[in-house]
Amino acid sequence: MIEVAILIGALAGQPANVVSALVGRWDAESRSRGGVGTWFDLARDGTCSETSGAMVDGTWKLNGDHLTISMPEGGGTTQDQETTIAIQGDILVQTAGGQTRRLQRAGAPVRSGRPGLVGAWTYEHPAGGHGYDEYVDDRRFLFRLPMTSKPCRWSADGDRLNITIDSEARQMRWHLSGDRLILDDGQGSRPFHRERSGVIPPLQRR
Repeated sequence: MIEVAILIGALAGQPANVVSALVGRWDAESRSRGGVGTWFDLARDGTCSETSGAMVDGTWKLNGDHLTISMPEGGGTTQDQETTIAIQGDILVQTAGGQTRRLQRAGAPVRSGRPGLVGAWTYEHPAGGHGYDEYVDDRRFLFRLPMTSKPCRWSADGDRLNITIDSEARQMRWHLSGDRLILDDGQGSRPFHRERSGVIPPLQRR
């Protein structure tokens, strides 16, 4: 409790617009050749998590109960995955080629007249762990498969973002442009994109 109070006090001394601008989930735009990347979830109380896992971005299109997901392949081509869907409360039923899978909604439903598909859905992934399919209302499709997570702490001092993970302090300059966050550690810059927070919980350490 004392540590949390200190963190809240540290953030309380910062401009409210700085804290509000940085709070949330940030997905790295750069990934390894195997499609592994990282995302940060920065909480308002100064705690955070850094998660690494498989990350693939595509697009989606819904026509009635017919869902098309387009995923990138090498050489600038895409592969389309065709399924039929049915939403039964917080369960998404997908059928393709006679095979059916059931996904559980992750997080609260997205309202405001958007299609019921919009939001995040989770399921047990064949590779292990839980995968997450996110359907963003701008027609982006995000696949995330968390592999490792580390708790951390964060604070901001002007244009500097401080993140401490495993007692190792990192300091980076930050710049925000819309939903894009650029972090520069002095050895290079990395772009991150703001995504919906609170739908992919960090993995618990064993």
